[in-house]
Amino acid sequence: MRRMGNGVGDQVDEFAKSPAPLNSELLRKLSPAHYTSDGVLLPPDAAQEHILSYLSAPSPSTATITSLVEFLSTAGAHSLSLQFLSMPDDAAQVAELEGVRTQTLAKLAERTLSDPHMIDFHLAFGYLTALPQKIAFETYKNALPPAYAKKLYDLIHSLSQIGVAAGEHWGNQEAYTAQCRRMSHNSTWWGVLQKYSVPFEPSKFEDEEKTTEYATSLVFPLVTKASLKLSAAQALKLAQSFCESFDINESVALQKQIEHLLKQVSSSLPIDTSALSRALHLLPTATRLTTLRRCVIELESSFKYATAYNSHSTALEYYRLELGELLRECCEDDEVTMHVRPDDPGEKKKQQVREARRAGEERLSSEIITHVHNLCSRRLFLCSHRALRFGRRLSAWTGGATRWRFSSRTPRSRGPRRGFPTTTSSSSSFLRPSSARAAGAP
Repeated sequence: MRRMGNGVGDQVDEFAKSPAPLNSELLRKLSPAHYTSDGVLLPPDAAQEHILSYLSAPSPSTATITSLVEFLSTAGAHSLSLQFLSMPDDAAQVAELEGVRTQTLAKLAERTLSDPHMIDFHLAFGYLTALPQKIAFETYKNALPPAYAKKLYDLIHSLSQIGVAAGEHWGNQEAYTAQCRRMSHNSTWWGVLQKYSVPFEPSKFEDEEKTTEYATSLVFPLVTKASLKLSAAQALKLAQSFCESFDINESVALQKQIEHLLKQVSSSLPIDTSALSRALHLLPTATRLTTLRRCVIELESSFKYATAYNSHSTALEYYRLELGELLRECCEDDEVTMHVRPDDPGEKKKQQVREARRAGEERLSSEIITHVHNLCSRRLFLCSHRALRFGRRLSAWTGGATRWRFSSRTPRSRGPRRGFPTTTSSSSSFLRPSSARAAGAP
C-alpha cells in the first residue's frame, strides 16, 4: 500500500505530505519514469485490485500469488515479489511456486550484477548462491559482455571477485575459479591503463602464453603516458609493478624509462638527467650499453628526432661515458689477473669467469666502436659531398678562377690506434683547390 501513494523521491515525498487527495493522473505526471519502470511507484488502481484479491481469501491460492507476482515483476518490484513468494507455509504450494521464485531470484541477480556504478558484493553473492548452479552460471556469464563492450573495467573487477567467491562456494570449480582470478588480476591493470590513456586490447590477455609478450609491449606506452601525470620516480615504480605482475624482466621498466627520457622530440624540452642517471645506475654495464646504443641508433635513423639535438647530445655523451667505464673495468680485470696465483683453484675459477666476462665485453665494445666508426664515416661523406657542391657553386660564381676537385693522394697513416678495430681502404679523397696543390701546399 505504501508503494501506491508514497515515493522515495523528494517531489513524491512532498506530494505525499500535502493535503491533496491521491490521484493516479497526478502521480503519473509527477514521476512517469518511476511510475512505469522500476517499481518505486505502482499503478494505484491495479495495485489495489491485486491486494484486495490477495487479502480476500484466508489462504491465498497459488494462482492468486502468481498473478500478484507477475504484476509486481512487470513493474520491476522483484524484491517485493520475493517477499510474497516467501509467505506460504504449505510444502505443496512452496513446491508449485519454486519456478516463479527461481525466475524472480534470477532477475534480482541480473539487476544487481549489471549495476554500472557499484555492485553490492554480498547481495549479488547471496542471489547467485540461492539459485541453481546452472542458472546462476548463465546469469553471471550474461553480465560480462555488456561490461566488456562498455569498457567498465571496475565493474569487471567486481564481477570477477564475485565469480571467485561463488566458485569456491560451489566447489569442484578449479578451472572456473582460476579464470575468474586471472580476470580479476587483468582487470585491475586494465583500469590503470585506461586511467593513463594507454591503448590496449583486453582480448590479447586471454592467452596465458602470449600475455607476457603483449604486456611487455605496453611498458613503454605506460611509462610515456604515466610520466605526463606522475614524476619520473612514480612512473618507474608503476612500470616496475606492472612488470612484476606479468612476469616481465625487472630491467625492462628501467630500459623503457631510459628510452623515454632520451627520446625527446622537441629540443627545447629539458631532459631529467638525474632520473636518467638513477635508471642507468640500476642496470648492469652490458645492459646499459645495449640500451644506450639502441637509443642512439633510433635517434639517428628516425626522421622524427632529426631536430632533437638535446636528445642526440645527451645520448652520445652517456654512451661515451659508459663505454669508457667498460674499457676501464677491462683494464682493471687485466691487472687483477696478473696477481693471481696459478695453483689456487678458487682463483682459477674466478679468473675463468673474468676472462669470459672480458671476452663478452670486448666483443660488445668492438661492435659499439664499429658502429660509431660507421656513423662518423657516413657523416664525413655527407660533409665532403656538401663541400664539393659548395666548391662547384663558388667556381661558377667566380667564373672558374678557382677549380675544386678530389685529390687521389693518400695521407700518411700512423697505424691503428690501440684498442680500436682497424679498417682498410684503397684510397682516401680530400677536397683541395687545384691552385693550392700546384703551389706545393701540403
